[in-house]
Amino acid sequence: MKIGFEFGSPPRFPWQYPPLKLLVKTSLPRSATTLVLLAALPSLNAQVFFDRDDIMIAAGWKQGDPITGDITPQKTYQNPRWREKMLRQFPAADEDRDGKLTEQEAMLFHLRRVRRFTPQGGELEYLGTGASHWTERVPMRDGQSLPVEVYLPGGAGPWPVVLIRTARGRIDSALDYGNELVRAGYAVVGGDLTPEGDFVSADLLGRETPGKEMSREDRAALNSRRSRRNSGEDGVDTIAWIARQSWSNGRIGMTGYSEASMQTKNALALRPPELKLVVTGIGSRGRPGESPFSGVGARVNWQNGSYPPLSGGWTPPTPAVTPLDSQVAESDTPPDVFYNDRTGWFDYAGRHSIAEWNRMRANGKSTLVMGIGGHGRLSDAARLPPAYGDCDIVLPEIGEFAWLRDKDPSLAKSRLYYFLMGDASNPDAPGNVWKVTETWPVADKEMSWFLQPDRSIGKAIPTGEAKVDYVHNPLTPVETLNGAHSPSSQYGPRDQRPLDGRDDVLLFTSGPLDAPLEITGESWVDLYVSSRRS
Repeated sequence: MKIGFEFGSPPRFPWQYPPLKLLVKTSLPRSATTLVLLAALPSLNAQVFFDRDDIMIAAGWKQGDPITGDITPQKTYQNPRWREKMLRQFPAADEDRDGKLTEQEAMLFHLRRVRRFTPQGGELEYLGTGASHWTERVPMRDGQSLPVEVYLPGGAGPWPVVLIRTARGRIDSALDYGNELVRAGYAVVGGDLTPEGDFVSADLLGRETPGKEMSREDRAALNSRRSRRNSGEDGVDTIAWIARQSWSNGRIGMTGYSEASMQTKNALALRPPELKLVVTGIGSRGRPGESPFSGVGARVNWQNGSYPPLSGGWTPPTPAVTPLDSQVAESDTPPDVFYNDRTGWFDYAGRHSIAEWNRMRANGKSTLVMGIGGHGRLSDAARLPPAYGDCDIVLPEIGEFAWLRDKDPSLAKSRLYYFLMGDASNPDAPGNVWKVTETWPVADKEMSWFLQPDRSIGKAIPTGEAKVDYVHNPLTPVETLNGAHSPSSQYGPRDQRPLDGRDDVLLFTSGPLDAPLEITGESWVDLYVSSRRS
């Protein structure tokens, strides 16, 4: 193993123009493990991304044959060494209890533990026997009303209720996995973010494509992007309305991923007393002033904070902001809710999700699951740990909602589960296991490395003048080949060595290490730079 730093001109973005930034990079040749720290730093969930029809078949909601062949890009399930390692961590995957894990057993173990994402356009088909639904309008404090869709399970209520507020539509997105909740005996409310909801004619929005009808989801998203509404206050008003309904038992949760996760946290920040649980994923409130990439919804309490301006000359309105002293991330006393959040090392909300969990954990019932993925599927070309790194698989979310019903509160405990990544090309390499901690950062030993004049890295403080010239040309940027902010086709760990031969890249590398080195958490670099115009 080696350690190194590499410097190159960053990509040009209109919102971010630093002369230099720092990025953590890993390069893992089969002959030797090399850890490299690179100049440029996005923050660090791999999703297995089974087909939705396969999920329905495995869940028993749809007739059909279950998948039998390895569908993962890295062919993890075909590798007997990975299956042996998986069996050691998850012995329940061995369904026939013969001490061996077959390819199909491994896949089905995962497939039956992912969320029940229903096929788009057919969400209402999977509501379950006896379920019902209807549309209502909920009054807000400003005199407006927002449309919601109410979904009730079969049988007699009242029920615990789960609210999903999203710009993507109260039907399609709320039932994206709301069907699983309804079938499990929870009432579900899907809420739109604007009074128009998804019923505004597409031609009024200037986005109609001739011959093609705009979807409900597109209309709802477009309306919310133009909105000036305070999503936190709207969420609180919706929760209070739910608590007054005869079909509600007064115990209310919220859930959602990405933008809907931010909607949930916006309401949580205002501490509505009826809100007892939140289950969120890949979305963070972030903190103002850090970066446009602080996380989904970084521009505080504005549901549109993660969206770029629309074309046609329209620019976003001034966001409605909730005071900092009421934010979860700034509160000394966390809200008294069961809190379960999920993200990944390559998700751009990851860093701030950790900060939010650190604020929440003092309530004694807050969990964060830190997986290996990004804000969507990892690149097929990325070097992936085994597929069981998917955080949705290891801790299925549906069980968390039992805190609204019959789960013993005395069992609650704040903890952070994180996937320790390792060399994904070698099943015998250290790492690629799940760990758990009650504090973050984890217990660690401080270690310092220094850049040397000969472009090496060592533990000794360099003597003399350790200066290296570097030419930065913003017209020829060094493209980042992976990370949390790249296109989704590049999410995840990628081989960065194609950049090493550039004239405007400086590489500092240590000698071989005598033992593997675990780095968990963020790495920090003190870098001193002087510049001159050439």
